[in-house]
Amino acid sequence: MLPFEEPLWRKAGVDAHYFGHPALETAPLHREAARHSLAMAPSGAAVALLPGSRPHEVRRLLIPMLRALARVRSTRPSIDARVLVAPSLDVATRAWTREACRAWHVVAFDVDPSTGAMPVLKAFDAAVCASGTASLEATLARATPVVTYRVGLATELTARALLRTSHVALPNILLGRRAFPELLQRDATSDRIADALTDVLERRRELLLACDRVEEVLGSARTPSADIARALEPWLRPGPGG
Repeated sequence: MLPFEEPLWRKAGVDAHYFGHPALETAPLHREAARHSLAMAPSGAAVALLPGSRPHEVRRLLIPMLRALARVRSTRPSIDARVLVAPSLDVATRAWTREACRAWHVVAFDVDPSTGAMPVLKAFDAAVCASGTASLEATLARATPVVTYRVGLATELTARALLRTSHVALPNILLGRRAFPELLQRDATSDRIADALTDVLERRRELLLACDRVEEVLGSARTPSADIARALEPWLRPGPGG
């Protein structure tokens, strides 16, 4: 799934091959088309909030994200925003999300389950997102990410005991440095998210170079699923007996 994994697997004696990352398969819409699909103005700064694809993620992260956005808007009232609602969420969490968005005057947008958020991400200048694939997709779409996450205490202690990397966000792991903000656990407060969001908006031109580098690291392959299928086809083809 990630280029640095291939040598790790090979060192362990596995015949591993990196074919590219699935995030490269879905091409984002052009900025104007993405903004039209989101019912947004064609110009002006915009922020995406991606609180996650699991109910516990959304319920822990959405309100701090909305509070942070409100604080940023207090000094930048022209900023547009959308909360991108994952199709995997259950009915109750989706309803709770929409109610929270109404209370904070932010439009909720249902992500297409067949394509994910990638097609619309070019509409945004920055994205506040839960740690995971969303941070990588935002980076590839040049919506410079602020990555945040909260888990329960038991999960946090287990993760700290097992963690062997100084970075959590996929773009930072790929770059080997903390190019994009990571706000985890007690740091995932609305004030810190607001400060980080303001910072990435102000430094967006500089951070776009880091986005370019992430795409370079992932490689030029744009059809990894098809390439993997072709590689596996000889082993999956039925034998003479069916």
